[in-house]
Amino acid sequence: MVIDRGGETRCESESGSVANSKLQPKGVETCGMRDKFHQPCLRFVLHLCVLTVPASFAGGQDPDEIIPGTVELKNGMVFSGLCSDGQSLYSLNQPDSRIDLKKIDQGYRRIFVAARQAGLVIPDNSAVPSQTYKIRQKVTRQAPLNYTVGLHENKPFGPDGRSEVVLNIGGGNELTIDIGIVTLDSRFAKIQGLTHRWSYGISTTSIPDDALYPGGGQPGIVNQIEGFEDGDTRLNLVQMLLAGGRFTAAQRLLNDTRTEFPELEQRCERLSAVWSDAVAERLLVELARLQDTGRVETARAYASKWPDQGLEAVVRVRARQFVNEIEDRRRRVSSILNSLDLILGQIEDSETHRQAARLCARMKQVVSVNTLPRFEAFELLSQDSDVPPESRIALAVTGWILGGENAIDEFSSAIGLFDARFLVQDFLRSEQGESEERFAILEQLRGLEGYSAENVSQLIRNLPAENLFRIQGPPNVPLQFEISALHAGTRCVAQVPQEYSPNRRYPLLIAFPRGGATAEVTLRWWSRMAAAAGYILVVPDLLGPGTLTYDASALQHQQLLDLIPVLKRGLSVDDDRVFVAGHGLGAEIAMDIGASHPDLFAGVVSIAGLGRKHLLWTVDNSPELGWYVVAGTRQAHYSTRLLPFLRKMFMAKRSVGRIDYCNAMLSQFPERGFESYASELTDIFKWMDLQNRGQMPEHIDVTTLRSTDVSWWWLQMSSIDDRFATMDGINEVDDVPETRGRIEVDAGPNNYIRIDKLPGKAVVRLSPEIPGMDLEKEIRIRRGSRSQRVTYEPSVRDMLEDFRERRDRKHLCFMKVVVER
Repeated sequence: MVIDRGGETRCESESGSVANSKLQPKGVETCGMRDKFHQPCLRFVLHLCVLTVPASFAGGQDPDEIIPGTVELKNGMVFSGLCSDGQSLYSLNQPDSRIDLKKIDQGYRRIFVAARQAGLVIPDNSAVPSQTYKIRQKVTRQAPLNYTVGLHENKPFGPDGRSEVVLNIGGGNELTIDIGIVTLDSRFAKIQGLTHRWSYGISTTSIPDDALYPGGGQPGIVNQIEGFEDGDTRLNLVQMLLAGGRFTAAQRLLNDTRTEFPELEQRCERLSAVWSDAVAERLLVELARLQDTGRVETARAYASKWPDQGLEAVVRVRARQFVNEIEDRRRRVSSILNSLDLILGQIEDSETHRQAARLCARMKQVVSVNTLPRFEAFELLSQDSDVPPESRIALAVTGWILGGENAIDEFSSAIGLFDARFLVQDFLRSEQGESEERFAILEQLRGLEGYSAENVSQLIRNLPAENLFRIQGPPNVPLQFEISALHAGTRCVAQVPQEYSPNRRYPLLIAFPRGGATAEVTLRWWSRMAAAAGYILVVPDLLGPGTLTYDASALQHQQLLDLIPVLKRGLSVDDDRVFVAGHGLGAEIAMDIGASHPDLFAGVVSIAGLGRKHLLWTVDNSPELGWYVVAGTRQAHYSTRLLPFLRKMFMAKRSVGRIDYCNAMLSQFPERGFESYASELTDIFKWMDLQNRGQMPEHIDVTTLRSTDVSWWWLQMSSIDDRFATMDGINEVDDVPETRGRIEVDAGPNNYIRIDKLPGKAVVRLSPEIPGMDLEKEIRIRRGSRSQRVTYEPSVRDMLEDFRERRDRKHLCFMKVVVER
């Protein structure tokens, strides 16, 4: 039989495998390693493994052509598969002239993005698995499946590759469908209904190693493949499992093949070397990831256990370099502590010595691996005897307060900034009604050396999170805790990663439960991957347990808008990497919140969510906001609710003089319904790692639907007219706004801010981050026929009050200007 895989034809053997004389994948070189890889290392890889994606290159593709290849998206993701261009989310034969799409078909799923959000396709036959294996399954009958697929029980596959799906079809009735794996390759398994006409695919990585090949004489799915008794077929299967990242199953099969087919020993040795190299490379990637996400001691502990003789020389060298880098950081911390004592002893003046001792005592408490970058200026000059000792102390103190790149050597300024730091913290902790206390703090700040708006802004950016939530426990495990409604207005359950430090910024994932699920269940579902990726995870109990509806009201929006500053105050959050996500109803919440407040988030993750009709007006409020949408085509209301939303999301947004496309991606699963889609987690976190809120836009063109839609980067609505807040109340999924507000504002060249449309009163939050602004010159703000001329005078009061309310370190307000009506 002949199988065509993306233009490459191969002869299929009687066993169902594709004949291939080469055992090594293209581009893989074997080495002479003979020893088995250390088992603890493999277990570590399997526990933390996040698959890497190959880099892409420049290439081209003709319209309407379907070719195997690799394409890099503008959001940073790289996908391989059958690539094509089209104008429809249904099929390429039903074009929609208003959308242009890039589609990457991977067999079990299809990736869609706007064509302008994708690079050129690099033709590559290896982008499609070259070996596909058959498993014979007995079909008992083929009844039609005339149902959408809702939340259902999907039992694990047995060693015969069979399972069953139990659907709730309403009225208390259930429908049991027998299913079986009929083909398997390195990317996906094709599932066929054995009692009903139903066919779909699942990722090979979603099938446990123990189900694929348990070894030890126990049958598994791989044992059912036609031709399994043949030694050559088994070695091809080892390659397939390696390419699919199923290292444990591959090792078991390789060891059993070595025992049962001694004549293949030499070829088994070569594959063993390939296996060891692949696992070692993956381990190095994961160790680097641990280090990059702040889990330095965990990475060091694993790296130090590596067996020297079990690895190739180049890998051993890289491992040793990795450990040495960590040890070097620890030595630097010790060196800074010793230098502070030595320099302090060199100060002769008693008053200067007293002040310096006060500063050094605090520095010794805060020097750590996480704060090392702040002490780089001090490290550089700590041994320079030409620099006065008090100036060197000043470099350490101001580097810690302002950041290493902003360190200064004036001792009087160091003392002033040290005291200013405590005053700023007092200001930020004050209650809403304590305005007189805050005014008194501002007066004290103005009298300190080193006081300036720029220095206060850097001080704010380097402040640690407050320990509002009393996070306690051993540092070598993720810590879970509860956030009470008294603190946040909304009860939450949360988790911080291993070795969590208030002196390091972490990405934040806010995940909403599906309808009927509890916050605790949702936390457990996300927790392992969030911990592995180094994310803070928070699950708000917004709707309460068992709730099946979300009303999308201004009240519910305000609950979340109030929650986010509290989370940023009490947790060490990277403001540019905050994400909202959810399943089903939770995805509906994430989509609504993200579209209505895109200035707060780096991305939205929707898993089996359908959206609401009013999202057609808000989905493109920010083309820069990342969207990762996961959906199955057999999900209820997929065509009537989700597809119109997706179509709008992929359409070009046209404004005067510009065309924008949403930073959006659809991962579509043909013939699948409402599921957890746990196999997507690896790609979801890989995608989130690549997303960033980015800089402020020069052009703001958005739609407002509620009185809570007030914050838009550098523009703040102080009020929205009631006629533009018609969705403040309780809403149904198909409700649309009676009227909607429009904001159209441009920060143009020559320090000119043009306001074309506003739905109420507004304030411009001036800052150096606004594109195209030269704050040394006069700023003109024009609204209709009225024009304002503004001289930039940064206000510490405006900055502190704004930060106290929003807790956004990355987008500080230096001066508020009320827009004249």
